[in-house]
Amino acid sequence: MSIKLILVINLLYIVCHVLCVQLTCNKSSERTADTMFGHMVGYGNNSRRFPENDDEMQKYCSAQLADLKVLENYTKRCKKGLPKQFFAIMMYTLKSNVNRMCKRNSKKGMEFMVGSKCFNKATFELEKCHNVFIDHLQGVLTVDDKLKIPHTCCEYYSFRQCLTERAKNVDICGDKDLQTLDEFVESTTSNALNFFCGDYADDSDKCDKLGKPPKKRSNLKRTKSISITIAEIFQSFPEQ
Repeated sequence: MSIKLILVINLLYIVCHVLCVQLTCNKSSERTADTMFGHMVGYGNNSRRFPENDDEMQKYCSAQLADLKVLENYTKRCKKGLPKQFFAIMMYTLKSNVNRMCKRNSKKGMEFMVGSKCFNKATFELEKCHNVFIDHLQGVLTVDDKLKIPHTCCEYYSFRQCLTERAKNVDICGDKDLQTLDEFVESTTSNALNFFCGDYADDSDKCDKLGKPPKKRSNLKRTKSISITIAEIFQSFPEQ
């Protein structure tokens, strides 16, 4: 199959995906958006498989961009205030990262494919960090408003540290893979969270003083991604 034909097929897939999938503004669509975010930036059962070769990379890039189009449309129509700002910054960063990685012969893309062998083998270890992060974020929903953003930021820094520690335990994951993993996480959510985190930087001792958030409500079902829960946390604040 020629490169031109592959590009045409990928473009048709994206166009069809966007035209055929337009999420309405209701709880069911929010669950669909959560699943899409899980595919894009999750780990384990919820995650899209990381690409280890050129063919997988083309499919990965097409799927990421298609989901982004749907989620951008959903955000514009269905979100307001801080949740809308958070989603918009996150998706802008995600799109920039995908476009950078998916360029032909991209150095970042090559590094990502090499690192993906580690990520795929470690994915269920990484999923443990992801699940703990989501559970803690759902606990943040119950704290006083003035503590919600500090707790969210501190839990994010703990999450990144957890990913690195878990990946270290996987035999094929070297230092370069760990660096690529951290860059991937940073490229998906850091810009969005840094916008809100202010003094609660990852090198601050304020997180140690803050402590952990309370346990989440026992009847609260775990989401598939962090994005929907963070948006829910931000919902109680006025737009900046």
